[in-house]
Amino acid sequence: MPVDTTHPLYNEYIERWTRCRDCVEGSDAIKRKGEIYLPKLSAQSYDDYNAYKKRANFVGVTARALSGLVGMVIRRSPTLRYPEKLSPLFTSSVTHDTFNEVFQFFVTEILLQGRAGALVDIDEETNLAYVIPYSTESIINWRITGGKLDRLILSESVYEEDEKDEYEMIAINQIREYRVIDGRCLWAIYRKASTGKYEVRTSGEMKVRGRAIDYVPFVAANVLGLSIIPTKPPMMDIVDVNLSHYRTSADLENGRHFVALPTPVVTGVSNDTPLRIGSETAWVLPAKEAKAFYLEFLGGGLSSLENAMKEKVAQMAQFSARLVDLAGKGSEAAETVKLRYSSESANLSTTARVVEQALVSLFAMAAELSDVDPSTILVELNKEFLETKLSFQELRELVKAYVDGGIDKETLLYNLERGEMLPPESK
Repeated sequence: MPVDTTHPLYNEYIERWTRCRDCVEGSDAIKRKGEIYLPKLSAQSYDDYNAYKKRANFVGVTARALSGLVGMVIRRSPTLRYPEKLSPLFTSSVTHDTFNEVFQFFVTEILLQGRAGALVDIDEETNLAYVIPYSTESIINWRITGGKLDRLILSESVYEEDEKDEYEMIAINQIREYRVIDGRCLWAIYRKASTGKYEVRTSGEMKVRGRAIDYVPFVAANVLGLSIIPTKPPMMDIVDVNLSHYRTSADLENGRHFVALPTPVVTGVSNDTPLRIGSETAWVLPAKEAKAFYLEFLGGGLSSLENAMKEKVAQMAQFSARLVDLAGKGSEAAETVKLRYSSESANLSTTARVVEQALVSLFAMAAELSDVDPSTILVELNKEFLETKLSFQELRELVKAYVDGGIDKETLLYNLERGEMLPPESK
């Protein structure tokens, strides 16, 4: 089998991952796929179908819902502790992803696709480790032996200058393989040759200051924990209803297109009789049985489609942790919002705990490969996703209780920080 052979679970999940990714990409990505997401009506010609698809409206609810969910997780900065030597990993870097970028990537990817991963490699110039995130579709094959990942195959694209034109950048797909053999982690990069087969372009052994490592330096997480096994994408329900909403929109707009304008009908006259519509033209209909009227749509078919659209928007609102009902239902009491979002918050809490575990493992591995004590790494994510800002009245009562001696300073500061009236580092 060739090196780009995909895992059976990859083959099982790839269609779901593609749907999720396309829905986040938006209308252009959805319409580009044509009949995959919008089947052709019977007897539709090529031009009729293109017009039918063009009239359809894809509303980007999935992207907005995902953005809202991610925002709820990352809205408060995590608590971090790391040695000065590793500060390039956590602050700013021109060449590599920093902590905040990896943090947001894991949250986004796990919520959208149900799995994410990142590789740890060594910068030969600085001898410091760095992190390379990989989307779930890029993790194409793996093997677990004795509970340990001992083979990993990644698909990636790199951009290189064209040999004939230095200003022309060419996207090249390559396969990256890691495997553990006899306590040594070996790696190889494959590219397609002129024969169409993948051939080794470069290879080597993972070493840290001359010492071989006996594991694949990769951390993967799904919605359940630290695992490379795919799981159902949390956004899948929203994605499916979003696509159903798109198909209903196509039918509704198609119906409106054909019945929106009244059609004039004249009976009892010759087909050769010239007729023009407008106030400057008079019609003479000599036959007694002749009639002139407008044919207008009076049925309830379009109403059922309109109602279906509203129902699907409501369904997406239920599945999402953000209010996506475009009609707007006015203001709600804070406790009502908290209750309505309780299940979603529980899911976000699970996601945050998994991401926290992944980041701790990932940056502890980076510390170890950088010859730094892994125990010096601390990552604690925010687990409270609903805004808990204190109202003016609550703030006044807290300060009054402190002044009156009802609470001590620590209790005051604790409540101010939880109420987002005080930065955590100010305590």
